[in-house]
Amino acid sequence: MDTNVLLDPRNLRNLLRKCRNRQFKIKISPFALTEFIIKYAEYINRKRKELLSYPIISHPDPLNELLNDMMEGLVDVFIIKNEELSDFLKYVNELQSEILWLGPSDVLIMASALADKECNGFMTRDKKILRSINDPKSKIKEVFIRAGKYFYNEELERISFD
Repeated sequence: MDTNVLLDPRNLRNLLRKCRNRQFKIKISPFALTEFIIKYAEYINRKRKELLSYPIISHPDPLNELLNDMMEGLVDVFIIKNEELSDFLKYVNELQSEILWLGPSDVLIMASALADKECNGFMTRDKKILRSINDPKSKIKEVFIRAGKYFYNEELERISFD
């Protein structure tokens, strides 16, 4: 799962409801988790500044929601094991051919999804990645097809490679 899906509490709640109904779980890359924590710190700092000038308004806390979902077993973190490390590095190298527009954290997050044997796809809301999937010259699409993995939107609908 991409970080931008984790950071939107409404989308994440809808997604987790579907997980409960369909009996599957979300796996996140340690790189996505790191990026989430960095963005969460920025979110907290922004909220602190807003509290100084506006009345308190209660918003769902993304970190608490994520931790609760992890404790409930709906969200799991992918750990790169020794036997998966060579696959992970291979996918990093393949995806870096798209590095002109794909950021380093996106490369690491996508490579995690490709290397994880239990994961059957990658979920994103990133518009550049989604546009790239429809590009006939897309190397990212090629890599995912070879690995037998799919792309999903935030509604958990599989994006076709046609």
